[in-house]
Amino acid sequence: MSLLNQRGLRPTVARMQLLSALEGGGHERMTAEQIYMRIANDGASVSLATVYRVLKELSRYGLVERGWCQDGQEVRLLFSKRRAEMRDPEPEMFCVSCRRSMTVGMPALRAELNRLAVKHKLQPQDRAIVIHITCPACAKG
Repeated sequence: MSLLNQRGLRPTVARMQLLSALEGGGHERMTAEQIYMRIANDGASVSLATVYRVLKELSRYGLVERGWCQDGQEVRLLFSKRRAEMRDPEPEMFCVSCRRSMTVGMPALRAELNRLAVKHKLQPQDRAIVIHITCPACAKG
């Protein structure tokens, strides 16, 4: 609730349910439909349209991260709760099969990307850098 208050957002039932569902997933990235099912399985009543609306809103306020994931021909929008320490989040690798992620631990990579952005007259943003991979366990198949 304090995260919402810090951003000047009222802690509505929908916002609280959605943040709770994302917290329950740890650092796992989920589709809006998966978040909706998690909330519904907890016995709450919320529409899928509300989930999409609140996710968009929380993303705009920096409480939720959005990222695209391509799985074969399908492209999905995935969401995760933004961690408090993620002012300049370290790059991470994300397995498109099992959805596990791990921090790369290369702060120099972000610095280099920011330097390249400035060189090309772009403004670096405070966003996550996610490299989509297939982990060794999933590659064995």
